[in-house]
Amino acid sequence: GSWQDLAKGHGALDLTARVPKARADQLHAYLPTTVAAATRSYLKRAVRGGRLQDVAIRVKGDLAEFPFDRPKSKGEFRVTGDWRDGTLVMVPEEPGYPAWPEATRVDARIRVNGQGLDFSELKGRLMGLDVSRAKGQINWMQPSVPLGLELTARGAAQDFLRYVQATPINEWTSRVLATAQATGTASLTLKLDIPLVGSDPARVKGTLQ
Repeated sequence: GSWQDLAKGHGALDLTARVPKARADQLHAYLPTTVAAATRSYLKRAVRGGRLQDVAIRVKGDLAEFPFDRPKSKGEFRVTGDWRDGTLVMVPEEPGYPAWPEATRVDARIRVNGQGLDFSELKGRLMGLDVSRAKGQINWMQPSVPLGLELTARGAAQDFLRYVQATPINEWTSRVLATAQATGTASLTLKLDIPLVGSDPARVKGTLQ
């Protein structure tokens, strides 16, 4: 990389770096310092295991504008890498609210830039269910810093019932499935929209077939 002294500010940086391997539970450390503390806290509690591989870091531009999150910014900032064999708690524990069941064997592609963080190509296991075609994003340019998660899972119908019974979905449906039994296989499509900042309510949509 290279650094250039400018008439004001911290100069201009042109940096390309690679990190072959890192701990996934340190993902929060790769975020710009301008990101809200609530977002860092969420990632510290949600990403609980696994490793980051082939991490690429790119920074180019006037450091006075870092992390180049403004529409007309000419700078470039991104961090990309692969998350392997991870553990993810989509909704960690909060005071008065238990954590949602954790996903294990998580593999995903991760991308961080000045405006947010994206998970793509995400797959794993969730209480015996195979999770596929999942993706997520955190947009810290919006005041509520919304966390969006979408996933499709398939497995034994009884495992789906166990998952519903172990999450707030059980209460939201007036516990109508609390004692239900099921046989065969089923698929679940779930979409979560959770604000990480403020008091706006979370939104959940899902279909079970």
